[in-house]
Amino acid sequence: MDGVQFLTKKGFLLNKLRAKTPFNLGFIKRKDGSMAVEFAFVAIPFFWMIIGMVELSIYFTTSSLLAESANVGARIIRTGQINEMAGDPYENFKDVVCDRAAVFIPCEDIQFEVAVMQGGSYGDFSNHGATYDEDGNLDNNGSYQGSTQNDVVMVRLAYRYPFLTPFIGSALSNNGDNTRLILNTILVKNEPYQE
Repeated sequence: MDGVQFLTKKGFLLNKLRAKTPFNLGFIKRKDGSMAVEFAFVAIPFFWMIIGMVELSIYFTTSSLLAESANVGARIIRTGQINEMAGDPYENFKDVVCDRAAVFIPCEDIQFEVAVMQGGSYGDFSNHGATYDEDGNLDNNGSYQGSTQNDVVMVRLAYRYPFLTPFIGSALSNNGDNTRLILNTILVKNEPYQE
């Protein structure tokens, strides 16, 4: 009787053999590693979204920084401070803009144009639309026209922001090369400052 019980379902030997066979499938009911497996499925999209959010935050910060640089550059022209500075007004303007934007934007990558509207009116602005060369850069990059009191002046800054994450870069690029052009244009009338 002991020998029969040893080989039956209730027996010790069959239970040991059955526990080691792959047909038992008891491992499917176990929940020990389910959280790790679920995280493995979710980890790649999760980190992709985090990196994308960080890059979009840097993009919007860069855009705001370029707008602030354009505002500061336009202010020193509008108030006549650019004419009071020692040295070349072109280099002074470039230095002021670059100092403000230096946190995120390399100075050599900023494109700018400063033009005086003819006749002292804002209506001439329609003739000064942004034009680009075959590489997507401003045609008038680096042009600077000096101004005097009561002139209407256009200050335009441009920067091509390079995206690092491929999916976001391809979705938001407006140049086809994983970059997006940030363009800021400000139109001001100079104050009647003393020359």
